[in-house]
Amino acid sequence: MDSVKKLLNIWSARGLSLYGKVTIIKSLIVSKFVYVMSLLTTPKGVIHELNRLIFKFLWKGVNKVTRLSAINYYEKNGLKMIDLETMVKSLHLKV
Repeated sequence: MDSVKKLLNIWSARGLSLYGKVTIIKSLIVSKFVYVMSLLTTPKGVIHELNRLIFKFLWKGVNKVTRLSAINYYEKNGLKMIDLETMVKSLHLKV
């Protein structure tokens, strides 16, 4: 989590658009956890803390809209943000 905080602090100093921030979150932040989350049971506290850090970075500390509207597709005026809880559940699905 400390590396995520450092990475988000570095990127928050730049003047990124919301879509740029979502790209950073998807490519740099969430990708760090995908492998581990697919193998191990992830505590809800970790998911909650990661969600808090991500959305604090996305909205510059102020929650401007609901998380559901950020997760929506572009056609529904969303940002196509990742829903971490749903992602973790889908990673644990095994055939």
